[in-house]
Amino acid sequence: MTGDESFPALGLVPEVKATAILSIRDSMRQRGLSVDEAAVIADVDPEELRGIIEGRVSHVSLETLGSIMEALEAPGRKP
Repeated sequence: MTGDESFPALGLVPEVKATAILSIRDSMRQRGLSVDEAAVIADVDPEELRGIIEGRVSHVSLETLGSIMEALEAPGRKP
């Protein structure tokens, strides 16, 4: 196996990011959160979160998306 063949999952990154963004949107909807409220809970800039969920920010890392998802799905976290 050559180096290129050892990382086939890298092609999945855009798909994983899209799935994470959908999960963030869904969590916000289920909790009835505005972007500003969700940003407070996730400890991110509201404009950055707005850009992420509207698809205008493409440079966001999987780690950041995971942190946002985790914060929004944590029980008891309120803005």
